[in-house]
Amino acid sequence: MPRALTVLIGLVAAQVAAMLLFRRQRGRHAGSRTHFLVTQGGEQLRPAAKQVSDAVVSVMMGGLVLDLREVKLTARPARIELLSIMGGVMILVPEAWKVDIDVQPLMAGVRDERTGSIEREDRPTDLVLTGRVIMSGLDVASHMPQEQSATPAAE
Repeated sequence: MPRALTVLIGLVAAQVAAMLLFRRQRGRHAGSRTHFLVTQGGEQLRPAAKQVSDAVVSVMMGGLVLDLREVKLTARPARIELLSIMGGVMILVPEAWKVDIDVQPLMAGVRDERTGSIEREDRPTDLVLTGRVIMSGLDVASHMPQEQSATPAAE
């Protein structure tokens, strides 16, 4: 029993140290920009337009749903820099928004789940996503998965 307890304490200490280092480094990188940070947990956020215009998103061993569907952009394009390590990020945007995704995945997935990307090509860019996802996932969608299945079925 004492050996198992020692291993457990070591694992928890390593996770706490990694989380603190992650917070410190990302906080320095964000500077005066808005910084959305999730570590070892889950968050669902609905930021204001001012917060989205130039933001940094950091997720470590957690999940974040960033709901931008009600945001009215004052300056285009809004820019979000991402870093997700062993976590997941879902960004909800209006269906009509044009989103440029320049995110480097490493053992990760990046996808835009919205339909109609051809119709958006002649529009100016509304949102630019840059950064890295490592052993993570990034989804850009116009609704949550359960919202889609909540529509009544035809009889």
